[in-house]
Amino acid sequence: MIEVREEDGNLTVLVGSEEAEVLDAGENYILAECSLSDLVNERSEAFPRGLRLEIHSENGFGTYFFYELHLSGAPSGVVLAFRCHTPNKYWEGQFSPHIPSTIPRVPSLAYFG
Repeated sequence: MIEVREEDGNLTVLVGSEEAEVLDAGENYILAECSLSDLVNERSEAFPRGLRLEIHSENGFGTYFFYELHLSGAPSGVVLAFRCHTPNKYWEGQFSPHIPSTIPRVPSLAYFG
């Protein structure tokens, strides 16, 4: 289970039994960092409101292009956003139609786009 706990003004984000590092927090949001391995057995149900989990990968999750992903809650489930930190002017318009084919497919996930 992914949960947010607040006690005496201190926020704790738990991903299963692991504590995620809280990077930033405000009135309506919490940004925390965890590892991909922390999420392996977690279900996406009841994702805490306002929480965004940031996950980093040394090899770009096998793509060598996306080195960061963000998970956050949405009314219809969980939003997964891949982040690329390559300068936009260099890549602008070159890879957008090919990006979905570079992401390894996982049969148990739904893909949009």
